[in-house]
Amino acid sequence: MRPTPPRIINAKGNRSFGGSQMWFENKVMLNSGCGIVAGCDAVMRLLDEDEFSKDDYMARLNEAITFQTTAYDDAVSHSVMPEPDTVISVNMLWYASSEYVEIEPQDLTEINPALDEREGFVFVEWGGEETDEF
Repeated sequence: MRPTPPRIINAKGNRSFGGSQMWFENKVMLNSGCGIVAGCDAVMRLLDEDEFSKDDYMARLNEAITFQTTAYDDAVSHSVMPEPDTVISVNMLWYASSEYVEIEPQDLTEINPALDEREGFVFVEWGGEETDEF
């Protein structure tokens, strides 16, 4: 059976499935595509978390996922043929939490600078893993 995205409940009590990248206020996050939301939805389903208000969903996303910047790009090399014109890497490290965790907003201005310059053959790598600590 294929897991379903978490249900999001709006202020009127209506339910929808999964988050929306349109909810991000940060321009980089907003323009990053649906991968971040799909990844967050998948993590929440793996943790059997299935119903949230929009605000709770965004709080869980911000508390559970941290975005790497140049550290990942410096550590990983790709062998792709033909050579891509643009490389976009999304690699999320996340941890499970049974309680609310306050996390300062992250500066994402350095994440995947190529997002503003998508041209030609675009190679997108998406991955991540659970970690015990940050």
